[in-house]
Amino acid sequence: LGKPFLGYFGVHVAFLLDETEDQLDFYRLLRDGIAKDTRNTLATKAPYISMQVYYHASVQIPAVRPVSFYTLPAAYTAERSSEVLVNRRP
Repeated sequence: LGKPFLGYFGVHVAFLLDETEDQLDFYRLLRDGIAKDTRNTLATKAPYISMQVYYHASVQIPAVRPVSFYTLPAAYTAERSSEVLVNRRP
């Protein structure tokens, strides 16, 4: 594509592509071009998305969980085992 970019995927990478051939073309582009360009950085927000990418495109992308700084001042500390902090997008 010519320029470096950061791809952070929160959903399956090809979920908006309806046609099978469009999805296959995208998986090939991801595998043969985007993922091989060392200037690009790719991550997903969950391990299951990383597994989907690997299944479809044979590309290993690390999962990086959201930090959720927008929940401040609430924070999960694991000090109270009977409580949880729910991560919900704004």
